[in-house]
Amino acid sequence: MRLNAAVIIWAILLGCGGTRDSSGRVPATSEVTTPPSADPSAASGSGTPSADAPQSTSSGSSTTPGAPAGTDTARTVPPPAPPDNHPTPPAPPPPAPPQAWGGTQVFKTPWTEIAGGALLSGGRLVVYGSQFVVKDGVGGRRGTLAWSDASGKVERVLQVPQADEIFAMAVASPSGAIALGGYTQGTGGYLLVLNADGALQWLVSMGREVAVYGVTFAANGDVVACGSNPDAFLGRWASDGKLLWRQTYPADADGFSFGIAMTPSGDIVAAGGRGPVVAMRTAPDGTARWTRTLALGSPSSGRGAIATDAVGAVLLAGRDGDDAFVVKLDSKGDTAWLRTIATSGVDTANGIAVDGAGDAVVVGSYGLGSGGAGTGYVARYDRSGQRVWTTDVNWPGIEVLSGVALDSAGNAYVVGSLPSDPSGFRTQGFVAKLDRAGVVLR
Repeated sequence: MRLNAAVIIWAILLGCGGTRDSSGRVPATSEVTTPPSADPSAASGSGTPSADAPQSTSSGSSTTPGAPAGTDTARTVPPPAPPDNHPTPPAPPPPAPPQAWGGTQVFKTPWTEIAGGALLSGGRLVVYGSQFVVKDGVGGRRGTLAWSDASGKVERVLQVPQADEIFAMAVASPSGAIALGGYTQGTGGYLLVLNADGALQWLVSMGREVAVYGVTFAANGDVVACGSNPDAFLGRWASDGKLLWRQTYPADADGFSFGIAMTPSGDIVAAGGRGPVVAMRTAPDGTARWTRTLALGSPSSGRGAIATDAVGAVLLAGRDGDDAFVVKLDSKGDTAWLRTIATSGVDTANGIAVDGAGDAVVVGSYGLGSGGAGTGYVARYDRSGQRVWTTDVNWPGIEVLSGVALDSAGNAYVVGSLPSDPSGFRTQGFVAKLDRAGVVLR
């Protein structure tokens, strides 16, 4: 099970270098779905649902396996994937007038990390992460959201009481509903949906053996998620939280820890694995279309990221040994190109986003572990795999960049964490903005 924490104990040993390119399955636990209650605290998003709220139990989860890793067949010959939209990617939109970005936002104590973010209408941003909270003398992590205005100034912060760790977030368009997945001590893996104001709509608790690593919205408002139980699984829930299907797959994909995404045609793609990395594409009902086992992966880290483009290609970013990689698979699952970032230290790629033209923006850190300070980077690749630019964030100490979101003009909003004390044992989250050319807007 992946541990999603930004505290790097060996922080004082980290260093940097220059970059270069190279051309016991268990049965599914019963799921308890909790609808919102009439309790005013639940309506504000600041409390758990009332004990009087009705509950329903869904135990009919499907565990029909998909295709084994490295094959292209499931129980029967799968139907061909439907064509995705836009045979030719559209031209990039013209640059929009720059917004009055107020500079990099640093989240002070008690924030410990920011793990990802998404753009909202009007240039606003919502980010997720965790705070270290002490209550009655006992400290622990609490999953937290924060909303900012278009300048980056924080408007409000919301602690999510049902979430100790948030591993994934998705925002529905145009409603602004927010889906979260992760792990909570005592109840295990969870999936929940909040409305645009942060009020709880529904919650599914999946049991202590489960962790949810990825979540996304389908075009019709369904929520699709992936995780570990401890085998890798995919599941789909209706917009009211009713379980539609859940399938377990035999592929050793570390719970699809890279996350999940939708293709334009409505297919589902997911990936994960510590070594090797496994990627899978399924039909909307979870039937496997193809599975690919890649000669990539790091036994010490199952962290990575996934995205799709306008023609159904799948882009993955992760770690291969001590190097970072970015790989593009076409809609049939064949490798289109592979790029690496390699220094004398440990290099990571933790987040990826793709724009309308097919360009990919990747974030991570390089030069870790070589006796000094690591460096956070942002890199842009065009759709053919050529690196357009790489920018260092240049914060002092260890920068751990963990997520990225793009706006319609190609600006990149990157999130991560950095040390808040000289020892590096405490961290604080930050949000930075780069323009399409890779310049950090101070």
